[in-house]
Amino acid sequence: MYRALAAAGGYRALADESGWPADDFERWVADTLQRNLLAATAAPG
Repeated sequence: MYRALAAAGGYRALADESGWPADDFERWVADTLQRNLLAATAAPG
């Protein structure tokens, strides 16, 4: 999952072509990984 989100092509599409600041892209990758990977390991409540 990390590789797909942080791939150079994804960065180019969002940051270079769409104008996202690098900090926003980094935050988006981190937030997406946390939501998807950590939620999968959380114990049911």
